Amino acid sequence: MVFVFGYQNPGKYYYVHIATKGDDNANNIFIVNDAPRTKIAKVTNAGNDWGTDVYKTIRIERKLTDGTIKVFFDELTKPVMTAEDKTHGAGWVGFGTFDDTCRVRSVKLFAPSVEEVGVKAFPKK
Repeated sequence: MVFVFGYQNPGKYYYVHIATKGDDNANNIFIVNDAPRTKIAKVTNAGNDWGTDVYKTIRIERKLTDGTIKVFFDELTKPVMTAEDKTHGAGWVGFGTFDDTCRVRSVKLFAPSVEEVGVKAFPKK
């Protein structure tokens, strides 16, 4: 599953790819900055067991002030991935998958008010 954050435009954003097995393109924290994705995790694990027909708890913490990114999977006391980067500021968030399916039961987003970080609301159509 993929979690996108700090999305500025199609060429500038971060994403976390939580996979069952890590490789150069999976199970890491990535930055896209007008170039192909680049891994930025300082710490990651070999992979995460998503199971079948079960829900997992994911928490992603990002602090703009110091650039820290922490990813927690199921056991929420120790991050499975960490990174530091201040390239992109506040932006849109989203989630999805590359080749697999997933179900989302609940999403909670905590952040300072939109005005405090200077992000414009999504334009109405």
